[in-house]
Amino acid sequence: MGLNKFIVNISFLGGINVINFGLNLIVLPHLISVLGIEEWGKIVFIQILINYGVWVTDWSYNISGVRVVSQFKDDKNKISIIYSNIFFSKLLILNIVILISLIYAVINWENKLYLFGILMIPSSFLISSWFYYGVGESYIMVLLQMLQKLVAVPLIFAYVGDINSSYKYFVIYGVTGIFFGLVSQVIIKSKFKIKLVPVSLFNSFKELRREWPLFTSNIWSLLFNTTIPFLMGLYNFNSMLGIYSVVDRIRSGLIQVTHPITHTLYPKMCELYSINYKSIKKFLIISGVGILLVSITEVIISWIYSEYILQFFKVDNFENTKLIFNILLITVPIITISEFMIYQVIIPSGKDRLLIRIKYHTFLFSGIISLAMIYQYELLGAAYSSLISEFFILFLIFFMMKKERNGSF
Repeated sequence: MGLNKFIVNISFLGGINVINFGLNLIVLPHLISVLGIEEWGKIVFIQILINYGVWVTDWSYNISGVRVVSQFKDDKNKISIIYSNIFFSKLLILNIVILISLIYAVINWENKLYLFGILMIPSSFLISSWFYYGVGESYIMVLLQMLQKLVAVPLIFAYVGDINSSYKYFVIYGVTGIFFGLVSQVIIKSKFKIKLVPVSLFNSFKELRREWPLFTSNIWSLLFNTTIPFLMGLYNFNSMLGIYSVVDRIRSGLIQVTHPITHTLYPKMCELYSINYKSIKKFLIISGVGILLVSITEVIISWIYSEYILQFFKVDNFENTKLIFNILLITVPIITISEFMIYQVIIPSGKDRLLIRIKYHTFLFSGIISLAMIYQYELLGAAYSSLISEFFILFLIFFMMKKERNGSF
């Protein structure tokens, strides 16, 4: 990837991310206003359950698929074989996940929201984001996601107007996601000339088994990232979960500001690590410091305007909301550096088993801390659990990497 294309990708992705975040800014206050914070909390909890299905379907290919495609992106025949292996392997998992989800929906028939939520599972499979990142054309995938939101947001305003229409939230995002996922498949086949080649069921299982170590690390990561909201939903703290999710989405938006840079860097890092690590060490340090400075700057700005931000999202009247917001703001640069180390150093260098150990220990630590603190201190406990857990994972990353360099593992 040339420098000009690299800059264009970052600029384009940055602009689209701003639009995507803006669309979230528009729709979230509306949903809280018409549904109420408790019903929104129920939707968030169901989204967590649905995301388990989405992440299992991804089966770590959002990481490994990028890595392997970036190494063979100029060989169309090789890419077609890689794409077919991953496509049919994920299709196999998708069918199993949907079957299990339908069984769960029937067992919990009184909660029909989950049944409609299943519509959101196939879209991630269809859009194949891993492919776009691998070939260095991630702007196409992000553009499709933006177009989906441009279609979905007006429909949310038009059809989700009270608590009885909350199921339409999942229908709208599910159907639009599937539609633009199909558009993505057309683009992959027409623009990139990728052809699906037959893959045996045996090879699909073999492919899934090969990716098992990285998938395991993703599962620990998934459980770590959802432990706090999952426990709040499990304890039936729906209103508190609604408030926490709003603040958490603001935090996610701030973290995503640097994603155009890290997402554009990742496939390049995978390619360079396979050639010579020493040649990119200085580049990694410079880019890491730059990303950290951007993250700290946006945290300071958000802290200054925190009252206006919370008022906009209609959560300023709830107890301790500002304190919770400020606590989660502290985690933004911590998470940014942790993600940078994982996606620009650990994964491109092929240290998958090290990543598994980091994610496993982090999940155990976070689970124990969150279980006690949320039960005892509820919403404040959730915020402090997040802060402590993010400090822990950052410490663990540097500690385990140092240990591995010294040959202790």
